[in-house]
Amino acid sequence: MLVHGQLSKSISIVANVDLRESVSINETLSEGSLPDDVQVRKERMWPLAQAVTIFLGSRTFWVATLGWFLIQGVFFALTSLYTSKFTVPPDELFHTNFIQYYADHSWSPLLDSQEGFGGDWRDITRPPQYLYHYALSWPVRFLNLLGVDNVVVPLRLLNVGLAAANLVVLAKTLLVCRLPKHVVYPAVFIFSNLMMYTLLAGAINYDNAANLCASLLFYYLCKQYFSPNRRNLLFLLLLSVIAPIIKFTLLPLAVMIWLPILLLFRRFEVLDTLQHLWRGLLARNKKFLLYAVVFLVGFGLFAERYGGNMVAHGSMRPACDAIHSEEVCMQSALYRRSLGFNEVAANERMHKAIFTSRWLVLNHTRTVGTLSHKNVATFTKIEKITFWLFIASLLIMARNIRLREIAKRNIVSLLALISVAYLALAAYGNYQIYVTSGLFGLALQGRYVFPVYFFLMAIPLYYVARYLGKNMYPVAVIALLGLYFLSGMPAHIARADLGNYQANYRDQVETVRNVLHSVTP
Repeated sequence: MLVHGQLSKSISIVANVDLRESVSINETLSEGSLPDDVQVRKERMWPLAQAVTIFLGSRTFWVATLGWFLIQGVFFALTSLYTSKFTVPPDELFHTNFIQYYADHSWSPLLDSQEGFGGDWRDITRPPQYLYHYALSWPVRFLNLLGVDNVVVPLRLLNVGLAAANLVVLAKTLLVCRLPKHVVYPAVFIFSNLMMYTLLAGAINYDNAANLCASLLFYYLCKQYFSPNRRNLLFLLLLSVIAPIIKFTLLPLAVMIWLPILLLFRRFEVLDTLQHLWRGLLARNKKFLLYAVVFLVGFGLFAERYGGNMVAHGSMRPACDAIHSEEVCMQSALYRRSLGFNEVAANERMHKAIFTSRWLVLNHTRTVGTLSHKNVATFTKIEKITFWLFIASLLIMARNIRLREIAKRNIVSLLALISVAYLALAAYGNYQIYVTSGLFGLALQGRYVFPVYFFLMAIPLYYVARYLGKNMYPVAVIALLGLYFLSGMPAHIARADLGNYQANYRDQVETVRNVLHSVTP
């Protein structure tokens, strides 16, 4: 409730932001308005370049960006086929069944063992990532009471809302970091047109909630950088215990967020914040009572699942046979498959450099062009162009990270360092899966990097604004926007099989496809 209220406030602030709250275009493009490490070169602006730059940083372009994203998200929510395990968005059947299981069987979020849940493919054994499913079980209960049996579309639309809120928080985060709007808004447009992101937005998937939590972590980190106070730390504490029970992979991200806080931001330390909260409780301050209740519930759920699993089973995510009998576990196809895995011998393993290069290629193709666990070819050469743009972004970001300036609280370098570190951790995790399973690309999708993917594109774009100057930057950005626009929903409609859509929408989709084929390569 507390986070929801703060999120609503953040959304309102960003969605209704006035040009007076931002740096004016003349100030933004003049020396001294940007941080010292990214100064825009002094030169006379072309009238057209100035007009484009003003437009890219305007409320009109921001609203258009959100509007176009909502159109894409609702399109996928309404049209994507969800009756076949081969064409549904990633793992949607599993998430839908888990949500429905909560709605049918438990008022409590704490489930120790659900034998047989998930059919042939899943066995849930004290999962540490369940809060998304439990939270969405409540609207399902309400819809079931109203006699609505098919809850897929309503839940998908809720996920579109989560994904849109994530975009708002990301924009607000960079605005808090004092990046100019003509950099922030195009970066949001590019990110929101990644095919996997728009596809997930219109699907039932816990990544939508996980991405929002990750963005809120970054948001409060940046707020703490510019305006240190106990309230920011309280929200960070709360998000740090809630995020990992939405998705396990947010636990290392929370650690990365807290490291600079503990090492660099000493004015308001965590202990002092907790003591202040305790004093407020003793004084029976209503605000602090609310903070305490929400935090204690979140921390209790976190400790019960992670701490309880470690104590009882020696693992934060215990395997099936740690709780169930072998006979029960053999009913799971995933467990049976894991029995056939063989660790790759050290002398036969792919070299880490080769693995990393292949991993980056596959990670990209499953971000820009994908449908469920299949790839959908984008328009001619777009996928290759966007891949090299992604690599160039990584190189630009790595080149501009200033470790010494992080100690001086350079927020852009800090965000870049955390993003690159998380990307490297994801690559390392997939390498370990490869080593233990002998399979390359198992459980590899671009969505696993979405907690930091936006910064991997937005921060390089921030530096490009300096390198290209005031006149060439608008030209480059317009080209990028067009490229990513075509690689999103238009590519999906033009290239995907009509069998990916529900039957009652196929005629309309085919009509749009014919139009696209007539005007695109």
